[in-house]
Amino acid sequence: MNQTIKLSNTGPVVRLPLEFCIRCGTTDGTQMYLFSQRESNPAAHLAKLAGDLGMLAELILNKSHDVEARFCKMCFHRLESLTFRGQLFHLGFVVSIFITILAATYVNSVSGFDDSLWAVGIGVCAAIALRGFARCYIWNSSPKITKVNKKKLVLTVPGRGKFVFER
Repeated sequence: MNQTIKLSNTGPVVRLPLEFCIRCGTTDGTQMYLFSQRESNPAAHLAKLAGDLGMLAELILNKSHDVEARFCKMCFHRLESLTFRGQLFHLGFVVSIFITILAATYVNSVSGFDDSLWAVGIGVCAAIALRGFARCYIWNSSPKITKVNKKKLVLTVPGRGKFVFER
């Protein structure tokens, strides 16, 4: 089910006129909360391949939009703590790489180079698995906003369908 809703006089903050939580679809105990959503420009994804220039292009092309929408307390708490938890996952990734280097050095000094390659392989696989879990966790905990730009915001709510908000 696809519904199109026209927004009027939104200004810098996009206010979504829904009466249910945009994360889980429930109507119990919802309140309006303000959060920030970044635009996802395909040109910025291509520019990431350019290294430092890509970071500049991503900063210019992917603008942040303020959105005011209804959330239940549990969903907004998850969204609010998402940046902190994301930073913890990044820290865990760096620590796992550091531990991998230490373990490979120790194994190399004790039993040789071949066994240290096993330690590096296991550590790198664990770090990649942690990074993958972090991405899945962040994707699963955030609202399912698939497109946001100056004119359109597309939102998918479980059990409610797809909503297209046009300015």
